[in-house]
Amino acid sequence: MGQFHSSRQRELFRALEKYRMLIFAAGPAGISANYEGQFKVTTYSNEDRLEGDDGTFHVHIEWNRVKRITVEEKVIEGRTEGMLTFWDGEERLFRLYNPSRPFSAEITAFAGSLE
Repeated sequence: MGQFHSSRQRELFRALEKYRMLIFAAGPAGISANYEGQFKVTTYSNEDRLEGDDGTFHVHIEWNRVKRITVEEKVIEGRTEGMLTFWDGEERLFRLYNPSRPFSAEITAFAGSLE
């Protein structure tokens, strides 16, 4: 799948490693796969891959397609959670949710282009 396409991508995902629990959500319209855990990026055989917890669960990402990010807050049952959406043009690739609170200013500063 490849390595990070830009230094902004690398910086963002290194900053996200500080969060102890996130939800990764992906899938085409009508289908969704979610994984909850602490995420980090490791390089494995020349590939920067997103790993959950001990690495048993991992996501292969075509980093050259991860071109921008939007940041939102959602109120669900009285609590506010943060949501990052990763895009390739108008195509939504995946989301990361922080179910316990909105994302920090460090993370929201990455909103926009990741190229």
